[in-house]
This record gives sequence, C-alpha cells and structure tokens, in this order.
Amino acid sequence: MPSIDVQIASYNKLNDFEQLLLQFLSVLYEPAHTSLIASCLRKLDLKGPRGNRLTNAGINHYVSKFQAAGLLSDMRQCDPSLAEVLSRKAISQGKFQHFARVIRAEAPVSYLYGKWTTRCWRAMREMRLGIYCHELETIDSAVQFLDNQCRDILTEHPPAVHVITTPFDRDWFSTLPTSLQFFLLNHILCHAQSQLIAFADIIAYLEDKEEFEQLSNDEQLPFRRLLFNHYLLQGNITTAEAVIEKHKEAFLATGARGTIAFLKGQYSQADEYFNEDLQNLATISGKETVAFFGLPGLFYILSSIRKKDRTSLHSIARQISVALTLFEKSEESEAYTFLAAVVDNQIDQRIVEDEIRLSEDCPPNSITVLFAGLAQFWLNASLEPEIETEVRSFYLRSRRSSYDFFTLALGDILSRISPDKSTYIKEIKAISAVSGLNPFIDILEPEEPWKRSLQALINVSTNAMKDFPVQDIRLAWLIAFDSGDLIVRPR
Repeated sequence: MPSIDVQIASYNKLNDFEQLLLQFLSVLYEPAHTSLIASCLRKLDLKGPRGNRLTNAGINHYVSKFQAAGLLSDMRQCDPSLAEVLSRKAISQGKFQHFARVIRAEAPVSYLYGKWTTRCWRAMREMRLGIYCHELETIDSAVQFLDNQCRDILTEHPPAVHVITTPFDRDWFSTLPTSLQFFLLNHILCHAQSQLIAFADIIAYLEDKEEFEQLSNDEQLPFRRLLFNHYLLQGNITTAEAVIEKHKEAFLATGARGTIAFLKGQYSQADEYFNEDLQNLATISGKETVAFFGLPGLFYILSSIRKKDRTSLHSIARQISVALTLFEKSEESEAYTFLAAVVDNQIDQRIVEDEIRLSEDCPPNSITVLFAGLAQFWLNASLEPEIETEVRSFYLRSRRSSYDFFTLALGDILSRISPDKSTYIKEIKAISAVSGLNPFIDILEPEEPWKRSLQALINVSTNAMKDFPVQDIRLAWLIAFDSGDLIVRPR
C-alpha cells in the first residue's frame, strides 16, 4: 500500500460521503462481507450522494474505488495506520460512537464461538472501541484474548501498542482519562523494554511536564516510575537518580535506590538501601512476607548473591520463592527461576541439567534473555547455542535502540564467550565511562563443568570429606557401596 501521507492525500480528495464511508470502514475494521456493510449502513441511515440507500452493487463500486486508490486492501480493510487516523477523525466529527453502537449490534464479538479469524478480528475491533470509547474492562478482555489466541494474524506490535503508536497523536492522546493514559503508556513501554524497541514520541510525551502539570502529585507518581524504568534501561543513571531525588515519595520502599547503587558498583550502599526499603515495604504492607516488584526485585537478589555468604543462601532461595509467589505471571518470573537454579547450585553443589531453558510458548523478553545468559554462564562458564543466539540478537537490538544497560550487560556476557573480545570490551568501557554503569557479571565466579562434577562426586559420599581432606587434588576415584552407603574414595 502507499505511504500514510499518500493515503491521507487520496482521502482528502474524496467527497464527503466517501470520506464518511471510509471512516465507517476504519471503525468496522474486520474484513467485512458486503451484506454486513449494507446492514450497518441501513441502521446508520447513511445514504449515498444522491440520497439513495446503497445497494450491494453500490457498495462494491465504492470498495473497488477505494482499493484502486490504495485506501483499502484486497480484504476490504484500511491500512492499519490509516484506520487509526480515520477513526480519530470520526471521533472529532462526533460520528465514532454512533458507528460503534451499530457495528456492535450488527456484528457482536464472541470470544467462544464462530470462526477463529472472525473472533480475532472482532476482538481487535473491540479493543480499539474500548480505547476510543474509554472502556478499560473492554480493553482488558480483548487484550487477553488477543494475546492468547491471535498472535499470528494481527499487527506486528501488540494490538494496543499498535493503535496508540501507529501513528502517535499527542493531541488526541492527551484527551484520554488519566487512568487510561497510564494503562496504555505502561502497556507500550513494557512491550518496548521487553523487545528493546524505541518509541521516541512516547518518551517525549512522558517527559513533557506541561502534559502532567494539571495532575496532583499522587496522580503523577505512576508516570514518574515509568520514566525511571526507561532511564534505567537506557543506562541514563544520572537522570534516573534525579527522578528519585525529585520524587522521593514515589520510590519509597520500591528498591529503586538500591538498584541504582548496585548498577554503579556501590555494593555496600546497595545492601543498605535494599534492606531499608524492604523493612519499609513490610511496614507499609503490614506483612512480613514481601518482595520488590519489577526490576529492583531481581537486583536485590543479585546483590544478596554477590555477598557469597553460604549461610544466607537458603534465605535468598526463600526470597526468590516469595517473589515468584507474589508476581507469578510477571515479566520477571522466568528470570527468578534462573536465579533460583544458580542459588540451588550454590547450596547443593549439584550438576544442573536443562534448568536454563527459554520458553517455547512465547517470544522471550529482554530480561529473561539477560538472566538466562547470566545464569547459564555462572553455572557452566559457557552458553548453549539457543541462549547464545538470543543473547546476540538482543545485544544488537539494544545497540540499535540505545538501551545501554542491556548493551553493557549482554556485551559483558558475550565478551566472556567470544573469541574476539576486544569489540565488546571497548564498548563496555565506553558505556561505563559515560553512564556510570558498572558491569556485574563478576559478582559470581563461573563454575567450570568439571569442577561441579568433581564436587558432585564429593557430595554423594558420606565419608569422603571427613576421611579424605585432600581429595580435591587426587586424579582417580573409586566408587563402591558399603552397607547401603555410596562411598567415594580418592586414589
């Protein structure tokens, strides 16, 4: 199809009726049969330029004209970008709500019955109607269905992300209720950060103080937190710190201060901040069992692991279990399971097989890939091909979209396993010098597989540690059973 600018120019050349008909089709959204269009037009009492109702032949005439002009696809749909522009025009002209009511009556959505493709297109339509009509429950229901059932046939980005960003219309977006704005911005940025994509217009909107000056301090807090996470992952530590300093109440008991200190390599300060925030969180929630939400929770675990205190490993394992229970379906859940494997290995000194695996059910996100790479490197001093491929892919994405935190962290992993380390090391040093980020892969020494196998042999014997204190320098082991016990003897 032509570019959006060409499409809008073609649209502007249409007569009033044709423009209105195209707006209607943008709201209908699905690949519609002529009979459905005709039925809706009758209910809308939308008549042709001569005042007559359109017949099926008349509808097909206009559809063919729109297709020839590059305004409709072969499936009788507007280009996704054009659909959003025209739907917003319908809103500004007071037509959208009327279109939506009739379309919902004539082509109701069902998440349980009907053809799969029809259900997906109508779920997409409902999600759009929910956004444009400010219906959060409608959006939530549609998004859940789309995420679970329709990944393969719709837009490149998640549907809600696509509607808002393709293209982003600041003037229209600023008219949305504050709660809906936050819901959508959070949805967009979670996707951007999980796949390391840049949405510059969205960040510019969040950074514009005038857009939020009419809000109370409490209403501004969630938006400040969105910006903090963005700055953190972009490696803009100085600005992230400034956000915390200016909005201290927004980051009370969140683990944000500890996260910043940890990433700067100020480990003692990080421990102090994390412990203080954890105590405050318990006080605020009135519960003893608490965990930091989001990224700070992961960095709190890393900070605890760094101490290399074997007596605290069971406590760390419990904290991971708490986080997994509280945030079971969060973006960070897989990362916690990888850290659990690392901690379990530290406790038991056992051989870990197939514990660091990426899910095949959905595309991995940036945090999952990073922590899979870290965990596997710490456990094996190497990466399996599947994880190495994803680490390299996300590393390249981070460079393209200026996510310096990921560029540094993923590059540090790659510098340990790649024959040519110089490029990675040079980039890591450059990012560290500018951002203040400190590489953290060395908080735990990677374990060579042969060492872990050796330790496993030691651990299965009930007497080896006691009877043979210098067993770790021996070259051969004899394994035998004695009165039901497995005995390992060095020779």
